[in-house]
Amino acid sequence: MIPTNITIILFDGECVFCNRSMRFIMDKDTKKLFHYAALQSTTGKEILLLNNFPSDYQEGIVVYSSNKIYTKEQAVLYIAEQLGGMYNILSKMSKPISTSLLSTGYNFIAKNRYRWFGKQNTCDMPNKEVISRLLP
Repeated sequence: MIPTNITIILFDGECVFCNRSMRFIMDKDTKKLFHYAALQSTTGKEILLLNNFPSDYQEGIVVYSSNKIYTKEQAVLYIAEQLGGMYNILSKMSKPISTSLLSTGYNFIAKNRYRWFGKQNTCDMPNKEVISRLLP
C-alpha cells in the first residue's frame, strides 16, 4: 500500500551517482519533506506499476507526490523547489530554459551515469535518521 500523504523520491538503487544524489538531498532536506525508495524496491515497483511505467524502468528519478508523478528533469526541479532557499532560486532560474535543453542535459547524464560513476550491488549502511525515511 502506497502512502498518499508523503512525497516519495524513487531513484536507481544500483547507480552510484543516484545514491550519492539521494544522500545529498537527504542532507539538504532539513524539513524532512521526502521519503525515499529505490526503483527496484517493493514500493518503487508498486508506484511504477500503478502509474503505467514499464516494469524494468530505470531511466531516471521519479517523484510521487499527492498522486502526481514528476520524472527526470521535472523531478529534479520539483525537488529543488521543495528544498527551498538557493535550490528554489536555482529551480526558478532553470524554468525559462528550454524544456528540450533541460531534457537533453538530463538524458545525457542519465545515459552515461553507470560508465562515469559505476553500479553497486549493496548500499552504504545509512544512519537511523535516514533509515526512518527509506521505504521498503
